[in-house]
Amino acid sequence: MDRSWHTTTDTPYSRPKQRLSIPAMTAALHSQRPAAEKAYRLDDTLHHAKLVLTRDVVLDGITYLTAGSDLESRTIVRLLNLGIDQVYAQPRIAERIKQCASRLDAMFDATRAVIFAEGVKSTRDALELLKRKGRLDLQPFKEQIGSLLEEIMDHYTEFAAESIKELSEHDEPTVVHGVETALLCVELAKGLQWPKERLIQAGLAGMLHDVGKAAVSKEILSHQGPLTDLQRQEVERHALIGYLMLSNNEQLHDLPAFCAGAHHESFQSGMPGYGILSDFSELQGDPRQRYTPQEQALAQLVCIADVYSALRQGYTLKGPVSPLETLIEMNRMAASGRFNPEFYRVWYTTFKRQHRLLLQKGLMIAMPPQLEGALHRADGTPFVLPQHEARISFEEIGRLQILPKLLAIGCKLPELKRHNGITCHLLERAGVALDTAQLQEMGITLHKPVHYNLVLVDTDHVEQIQCLVIKQGDSLKDLHLAVGHKRLDNIQQQLLELRNLPIDFKPLIGCPV
Repeated sequence: MDRSWHTTTDTPYSRPKQRLSIPAMTAALHSQRPAAEKAYRLDDTLHHAKLVLTRDVVLDGITYLTAGSDLESRTIVRLLNLGIDQVYAQPRIAERIKQCASRLDAMFDATRAVIFAEGVKSTRDALELLKRKGRLDLQPFKEQIGSLLEEIMDHYTEFAAESIKELSEHDEPTVVHGVETALLCVELAKGLQWPKERLIQAGLAGMLHDVGKAAVSKEILSHQGPLTDLQRQEVERHALIGYLMLSNNEQLHDLPAFCAGAHHESFQSGMPGYGILSDFSELQGDPRQRYTPQEQALAQLVCIADVYSALRQGYTLKGPVSPLETLIEMNRMAASGRFNPEFYRVWYTTFKRQHRLLLQKGLMIAMPPQLEGALHRADGTPFVLPQHEARISFEEIGRLQILPKLLAIGCKLPELKRHNGITCHLLERAGVALDTAQLQEMGITLHKPVHYNLVLVDTDHVEQIQCLVIKQGDSLKDLHLAVGHKRLDNIQQQLLELRNLPIDFKPLIGCPV
C-alpha cells in the first residue's frame, strides 16, 4: 500500500554537560538524530498527536497523500474511509528541530570568535536609544537604571553577549525591545517583592528572550500588515531557536533559555500559545518537570513584560497604541488565560498608578473586540455594526487603472490612501461603473471587512462614556467635509445618525482576574 519516502529525522537537542561553542552546538544538534519515524495505527488517539507523514500513502497505484502532509482529523477520517488503518509518520516537532539546526548552521560561522564587548555595546546602544526616544518612563529606574543594567550585563557570558550582538546586527529594534522588556521585568519583579538575585534573573531573561529572532528573515521582521500562515510559522519558530541557542550554556542555569522558549505560552493550559511547552512535550515529556515552579514563574513574568513592551513600541499592526488601548488589550489577554493572574494584578496596579488619566475627551481608539455585538443605543435597543462592505482597495484602484478618473471627479489622493480605497456606493454615486467580468478575471473580490474606531465625546461617567463610532481611516474632519459635499457612504450615514453611543468602560478597564 505504501512506498517509502526517505527523510532525515531529528529529536530535540539535549543540553551537553559542558559548554559548547555555537558551531559545536549545531554540530551536536545534527549528530543526534535517531530515527523518529514509526508506524501508527489510525484511531481516535491520533486526532491531536500533531504528526507528519514520512511516507507517501499509496493505494492501488494512486497517491492519496504525500510525505510531509500533516495528519489532521479530517485526513484520518479520509484514510479510514479508504480502508487504510496504518501510516508511517513522525511528530511534527522533529521537522521543526531539523529546520532550527539548518538555520543555526546558516547563522554562525565556525571560525568566528565570540566577541563579548560588542554584545555589551549593542545592549548599551539600545538603552541610549530608549533614552533618546523618551521611553524610559519607569519610575523605579530613574536614579538607578544605569547601574541596574550594568549588573544585568555582568551576568552575560560570552555566549549570551554574542547572541545579543548577532541580533543587533540582524534587527536592532528587537534588541531595543529586549532592553525595555528587561526593565519592565525588573519593575514587575520589584512589585512582586522578589529578592535582588531574582531581579537580576528577571532582567537577564527579559534581555535575551527574543534572541531567536536572529534566525527570522529581516523581511518578515520588518513586514507591515498581516502575516501569511508561512510567515507566522517562521516568526513563531524564534521561541524554539532561542531555546536552542541558550540552553547549552551552563553558566545561565538554563533559565533564560527556558524563558526564551516559553515566553509565548499561555498560563492557562489549553489556551492558544506556542513554544517549547507545546512543541517538545510529544518527544521528551513536559519540560516543566525539569524546572521548579519558581523557575517557571520567570517565563510567566517575561510573558507580561514582552506583550506590554510590544504594545508600547508599536509591534502591532496598528503601531504604537494609547495607554487606554494598551490596558484594554492587556485585560483582554488576561481574561483569556494568557497571563499569570497574581503577576497580572501587580502589573495592573502599577500601570493604573502610572496612567491616571486614561479616559480623555477627544481620544480615538480602535473598537475593542469585547464590544463587538454588545453596543446599544441610548434607548437600550441593540445596534449591530456592519462587518463587511463592497469596496475596492487602493492597490486594486491601480490595477483597474481608474485613479485618473477618480481624481477627475474630485477624490483626493491622500484620502484614497488613508481609507485604502473607496466604497462601491460612492463609486456608483459618482457614476463610475466597474466591469464585473474584469473584476473576475483579475481576481478582485469586492466583499471586504470593515473596522471601526471609537471617539470619546463625554468622559464624565465611566459607566456611560459617550462615544462616536467611525470607520477606521475616517477622521472627524473627513466626515465634516463628506457631509458638506454629500459624499457619505451607507455605513458613514448610519453611524452619524447613531451619534453619541453610551458605552460602559468599567468592564474594559477594570482588572479582569
